[in-house]
Amino acid sequence: MQFIDEYNQSKIKIKYKSNEQFANDANSVLILLIIVGVLSYVLVYLLTRNISKRLKQLVETNNENKINKNLTVNKVPEDCKDEIGLLASSSNVMVDTLNEIIGEMNTVSKKSWTAKVKIVKGSANEAKKC
Repeated sequence: MQFIDEYNQSKIKIKYKSNEQFANDANSVLILLIIVGVLSYVLVYLLTRNISKRLKQLVETNNENKINKNLTVNKVPEDCKDEIGLLASSSNVMVDTLNEIIGEMNTVSKKSWTAKVKIVKGSANEAKKC
């Protein structure tokens, strides 16, 4: 009988230790999850802050072009080859192309104006002769 009592007591001790160990393991897993969660939050924050900063800079430059009708503003830095870098590059190419088109339009306009002035002067000279 004593043997059975000792066996039952040892079984109870083993269960107690198992429950205690399970609680310790659960606490360890919980602490680990909290640490991983905090590190993940910090990483996501840093990545999104960088992306937001670069997008904001691109939008501000494009808005300055639009609002002030000023295509001579500083270009957006193309320091990365990711999607935002490609967007910045595309935006810079667009500004350069618009500047070229405006320059060509100014040249054509000046030539047209010069031709009109010559025609008017020629007509005035013809009128004086008559």
